[in-house]
Amino acid sequence: MKTIQELFDPTKQLDRRIESVVTFADNTAESLGKEIKEYVVTDKLRVNYNKVIGKIEEGFSDTANEVGIWVSGFYGSGKSSFAKYLGYSFQQSLLIDGVSFGEKLMSRIQDDTLKTFHKTLIQKFNPLVILIDLSTQARAGKVSPVSDIIYYETMKLLGITSCDDPKILEFVLLLKEHGKFTEFCELIEEKENKKWADVQNNKVIANIYAAKYAPIVLPEYFTLKEDFLNLKIDSIENEADRWKRVKKMVKEVTNHDKIIYVLDEVGQYVASDVNLILNVLPKSTVKVPVTGLVCDGTEYIDPITKEAHIISSLIPSTWTWTTTVAGVAADTIYQFEITPIVAPALL
Repeated sequence: MKTIQELFDPTKQLDRRIESVVTFADNTAESLGKEIKEYVVTDKLRVNYNKVIGKIEEGFSDTANEVGIWVSGFYGSGKSSFAKYLGYSFQQSLLIDGVSFGEKLMSRIQDDTLKTFHKTLIQKFNPLVILIDLSTQARAGKVSPVSDIIYYETMKLLGITSCDDPKILEFVLLLKEHGKFTEFCELIEEKENKKWADVQNNKVIANIYAAKYAPIVLPEYFTLKEDFLNLKIDSIENEADRWKRVKKMVKEVTNHDKIIYVLDEVGQYVASDVNLILNVLPKSTVKVPVTGLVCDGTEYIDPITKEAHIISSLIPSTWTWTTTVAGVAADTIYQFEITPIVAPALL
């Protein structure tokens, strides 16, 4: 008589650890390797991977508007894993045991036509992939508009600065645009015996040093340190200009023309704040190569706000394509146009 172990894959121990919930935080090659090995692609998932990848291709084309996708479902329905694996599948540099994560995912989907199409898309567009877990932003006490978070996280990824203080970020960008950043860092090290990289995340110290040395490195903009201290930065700046800058910097730093943003836990983050909910919607009119994929669970919104109509009236009504998504629950994917750039997305 066979043992229970012999009835299953002999290479997998029955007492092995399997994560009950997939999160964006587990992003090491080792963690992703274990996750994708356990990933089971149902027929419904296979259909939706086909649909969403097709929509991403449309968003990347020069003639189309950008595409945003909202993945919604109950706890454990597979929305986070769907978005996470789809996003990472476009990241060529992510290797698991010498094989790209995209190839690993396609081997689980087992659709030769989709595999070829997916590989062709990566070779043609080679997008930059940025995954953001909004639940970590919420735990950190941040209630910034979603588009601001995407902007600051992109700047961090590009190595502009790890500080999320808007004034410091804009100051560092100004320094780099004028070729003064190295001089500024050298001044900090020489005069303060500190490295800018070590103090930039301390908003108080960073602002003190910026104000002190701004008149020296950028005298055309700052005559006195008070000029910097009294400067007010409006976080709701012109979206068109801001995202034109993002596009330009992404190209300069990474040589990528396309970006994919994947956001998780949008519902938990926006909660009952209507302004934050609205901020997840498209708002600029500038054409930027962004495809949006927002992953979220409605169960985080409804119990908290007790007003499901906020989502049903503000969001789905503006989006054009719906389909049942993958997991076990009654999940839904909404597609919407982000004619400009926006808060939700993948790009």
